[in-house]
Amino acid sequence: MSKVQPIKVLVVDQRPLVRGSLSAAIEAGNGFEAEASQGVLSRVLERLDSYSFDVVLFGISAIDVPVSLFVRSILNAHRSVAIVALVLDSNDKLTYEVLEAGAAGFVTAETSLEDLQRQLRAAAAQQTILPPEFVIKILSQAGSHQRKELQKKAVPDLTSREHEIFALLTKGLSNAEIAVQLGVSTNTVKNHLYNIYRKLGVSTRSQAFAVAAKLGVAV
Repeated sequence: MSKVQPIKVLVVDQRPLVRGSLSAAIEAGNGFEAEASQGVLSRVLERLDSYSFDVVLFGISAIDVPVSLFVRSILNAHRSVAIVALVLDSNDKLTYEVLEAGAAGFVTAETSLEDLQRQLRAAAAQQTILPPEFVIKILSQAGSHQRKELQKKAVPDLTSREHEIFALLTKGLSNAEIAVQLGVSTNTVKNHLYNIYRKLGVSTRSQAFAVAAKLGVAV
């Protein structure tokens, strides 16, 4: 029987106490291996070059470059790595920048250790991780009719089925959940998502959600 490999997390933050405490707490959880690193992009890239990490967890206000540059630089060099941001407040405009840049999601200082570990597992599995209250807040900022009109104007090339899947994606459903709800296979959902991403000019679920969030899109 093969041994289950731990999820390897690189915790990045300029503050020694924060990165040390977080990495220790994460590693104490079952199935994790964590390491702390300073919030310097060049050092992070060097470490990622020398060791295969699954997730990078970084403090949004404790790195040496703008957040979008930080995220994009890592993903350009290591596309298989998932990135999760530690933010002070989900209302912070930097939260949207992180998602648009391609991060898998974010956690806040109020997130419990159990929820942090759950979300790190989801990120390692290439799933988008967005707190339910954040999704509800964004999608409630425009009225139902307005959201429908915005969606049609913003992504006019989507087919009716792609509109359905895009709407379910913005609600945080996984590929499997979307497949069950629509009565299709997960491969069919993946094919539709590929077309949706191409039409939106994005490459990840979180980037697609960021587009929806900016436009107040949902159906």
